Amino acid sequence: MLVRIDLEGRHVTLVVTGVLTGTNQQALAPLVLRARALFPEADITVDLNQAHDAEPEAVDLLHWSLDAVQPVTGPVRITAPVPPRDQRPVGRRGGGTP
Repeated sequence: MLVRIDLEGRHVTLVVTGVLTGTNQQALAPLVLRARALFPEADITVDLNQAHDAEPEAVDLLHWSLDAVQPVTGPVRITAPVPPRDQRPVGRRGGGTP
């Protein structure tokens, strides 16, 4: 985990650099709460682009846990890499055929 804070304290980015799992994603919500306490007006981002691996279930759990603390933290942006083309779901949303 790397924490980047701009000089004015307007942007705080929590950069995940290791593996994000269903178990260790639980550590991120308290870090977001601490960042909000230290920088109440800052835009907060959790950046998964540098993660060695991010389990899809862990990303879903992270979204859920940050939604749960959003009344305290305000909006938190999560950035994640786009999966490679060969790993994207096939077909259209809504159950149609391609």
